[in-house]
Amino acid sequence: MQRYDGREFKHYRYDYNNPNSLASDIVEALIQDKTGAIWVASPA
Repeated sequence: MQRYDGREFKHYRYDYNNPNSLASDIVEALIQDKTGAIWVASPA
């Protein structure tokens, strides 16, 4: 998954050594809640 802030891209990937990384490199859904937070659904 990538994020573009108008200037640069930030890459988000699964990282076995990082418990805060994505649970998988496969993204099944993206959902934005009413506060503007983005939630990522993956097959973990």
